[in-house]
Amino acid sequence: DKDPSVRTHVMRVLSETADWTPGLHELALSGMKDADAIVQRAAIDALGQHPAFENIKPVLALRHQVPAADTHLLYVTRMTLRNQLTPEGNLTRLQSANLSESDARAIADVAVAVRSPDAGAFLLKHIQQYNEDQETLVRYLRHAARYLPAGQMDELATFTRRKFADDVDLQLALFKSVQEGTAQRGATLSTGAHSWGDELA
Repeated sequence: DKDPSVRTHVMRVLSETADWTPGLHELALSGMKDADAIVQRAAIDALGQHPAFENIKPVLALRHQVPAADTHLLYVTRMTLRNQLTPEGNLTRLQSANLSESDARAIADVAVAVRSPDAGAFLLKHIQQYNEDQETLVRYLRHAARYLPAGQMDELATFTRRKFADDVDLQLALFKSVQEGTAQRGATLSTGAHSWGDELA
């Protein structure tokens, strides 16, 4: 329709439609490319209500194209990307994909809002592969420490001890995040994490 308000309303209807056919899915994807910013926002919000692995690539493409001045579209796009990463297994599949650095950074940016072992594992791999400023690095480490699978805690302990060898206070704060995450899962500290705690003590 030539009227953007009609196209916007269509996207809002899609957002509230529970079961999408392939045709409705394509309609939402086309809305993300609309010339009207409000239609785009409604379309990306509709995708956010229907998380699926195949949505990640088009959402990432839009994420990289959002104008810096359009903070509303940026917010909705980040929220929609987070929703695509929430279903179990989606972040694990991404770890085996050949992501570009910009895609990896965009995913890490919202993975801190996903409370799952998959998110912890993705963030640990990310900080091992790419440099981040200290504030971002600490934020990612805290999330990884809380949700990382138990089998990777030794890896996190080794990385943190090496990266922040001269900052015992920061190591202690991160170690407490590991303790809290371990307690929440009803598990016990791994050998490497226990050794890290002994060293800090």
